[in-house]
Amino acid sequence: MTNFFKNKWTAFLSILVCAIITAVFVGKIFRSGIEEFSPAFIEEAKVFMPITVENGEIVAPQDTIISKNYAQGDNVSFNVVLDTRVDEFELSSLKDAGIYSSRKYLYINNGRKVEVASYEKLPNVTINEETLQKGIEYVKKNLGKGFFFVLLITYALFAALAVALYTLVMHWIMAKLFNVKFGYTYTVNAFVYAILNIGSLLGGFGVSIWLTLAVMLIVNYALNSYEKKTLATA
Repeated sequence: MTNFFKNKWTAFLSILVCAIITAVFVGKIFRSGIEEFSPAFIEEAKVFMPITVENGEIVAPQDTIISKNYAQGDNVSFNVVLDTRVDEFELSSLKDAGIYSSRKYLYINNGRKVEVASYEKLPNVTINEETLQKGIEYVKKNLGKGFFFVLLITYALFAALAVALYTLVMHWIMAKLFNVKFGYTYTVNAFVYAILNIGSLLGGFGVSIWLTLAVMLIVNYALNSYEKKTLATA
């Protein structure tokens, strides 16, 4: 068993398999979420549509303000505002989180800062229920390989870093007790991390940082103790 963890490919394959399963799982959830919430999203968007953009500014509806507030808790709310009476807003006036549109600019306040995008480069278009539905269908249809590989690479890097941090925290104990190398402890931890995360995804339960660290310590101690005992009796 210990030879399995001494193989240089074990850590890489453990993280890769974990990343693949996670990417498939998250992608499935994302697609299901779009499928579930898109009808409600379109229904809410009808209040603001149709919107016509020509030559970098909204030309319809004209001189209109449409505003909706979505409460997300006792003290949290999100505003959606379309105000075609003005070309732009003063940033200081956008104090609450939300999406704001003037004739020429789109403002997104995430609660910490305001991002601004101009309609200048937007092609002439009319956004209505039909075009919005087509856009959602396009996203669902094309949410394939590209999205999967982005998820795969992102999670693989995250998992590799997480395992490295776990190993940094606990390796000195294993090194002191059993005089093992960092790479061995990292490989064992990568395998444990993959098993716990795959199990949590498929089983629908959470795994805390402390539980992960505890399991890694137990598995490392058990494997190193077994090898030490095997060598002593050989």
